[in-house]
Formats: sequence, C-alpha cells, structure tokens
Amino acid sequence: MISSTLEHLEKSPFLERLEKKGYEVIYFTGQVDDYLMQYMMDYQDKKFQNVFEEGLKLGKESKAKELEESFKELTKWWKSALARENVDDVRISNSLDDTACVVDIKTWMESKYEKYNAGLSGWFESLRMIWEN
Repeated sequence: MISSTLEHLEKSPFLERLEKKGYEVIYFTGQVDDYLMQYMMDYQDKKFQNVFEEGLKLGKESKAKELEESFKELTKWWKSALARENVDDVRISNSLDDTACVVDIKTWMESKYEKYNAGLSGWFESLRMIWEN
C-alpha cells in the first residue's frame, strides 16, 4: 500500500479483508515508493498487488464474478442514481469487508497525483467512482 502517511494506510478500509485472511501488507510512505513499485513486480515468487487498485486478486476469482452478477441490478441502480453527483462508476469490491462502500478516484490516477495536479483545472473531481461491499 502506498500513501503519504502511515496513519492513512493503517486506517484504510481496503485492509479489512486482507487482515481477516491473514495477508501480509507492506506500507510504503516514501516519495519514490510509487515509482519503485512500478518496476518491482514480485519478490521470491510472490507477486505484489496494490490494495488501492482495482482487480485485487484474493483467492477464487469465480466467487468475485458470481458476486458481480448477483449485484448487477443494484450497481446499475446506484450508478444511475449517483450520475448527477459526478460518480463515474459503481463496482463490487473484493477487498472491503465491514465497510459498506468507498468513494475512490479512477485507477489510472493515484490520489497523491490528484493533489499535485489539483491546481490545473478542477476536472479531477468528476472522475470519482463508488466501490460497494
């Protein structure tokens, strides 16, 4: 997990399921860590995954697809209901556990880059999405 503060990482709702399943999580708070992790894909045959990115793989993928299908109508309804609030997408998350949902930015732009570029034009606010549990 990459963030500017350790407190932000420790309080992240994206850790809930990982902690319950006993996964180890490496916290990165350095300024070059995000860049470093783009090139450091694995260590001793263990693949690194960014908890904040979409597509986190935790065990059986068929269960994730099954959940997506069973909540298809609900996510469609939420997406329609929140469209006027600048929510771009609504998705089922396999990393949340106790938290009902999270508002997040699109995966191609990390939150710290959003802060760096906030002064450009303000269009980043329109690129939010909801992750449901």
